[in-house]
Amino acid sequence: MSTEASRAVVRGTYEAFMTGDLEALFASFADGCVWVNHTPGSLFYGEHKGVDGLRAMVAKMGDVMDITHFELKTLVADGDHAVALAEQGFTDKATGTAHSGPLIHFCEVHDDRITRGDEFEGDL
Repeated sequence: MSTEASRAVVRGTYEAFMTGDLEALFASFADGCVWVNHTPGSLFYGEHKGVDGLRAMVAKMGDVMDITHFELKTLVADGDHAVALAEQGFTDKATGTAHSGPLIHFCEVHDDRITRGDEFEGDL
């Protein structure tokens, strides 16, 4: 894929997430995609496989946190790859504790859909 096409696909996922258009979000991912959260302290740590795995992860997000802030700060693409830096804020529903910090996402894009995402969360 071209750099611009990869950038557009990944940017579209952030726009869909920020507006709550989850069907558009999930449509941006290949059926056999893999999303890996590499942050051991995260509730979402580990590998999430396929669109159904992403749906389960996003559903869990809704169950355990209230998102108070989410902003795409930087998006850089090169060919089939894109790297995004975002800022997030949320409140833990169980404890009421507020958290905020950075996210880094490395995405691989093929045929206009994300096939792999690697997520790294800041010190939350």
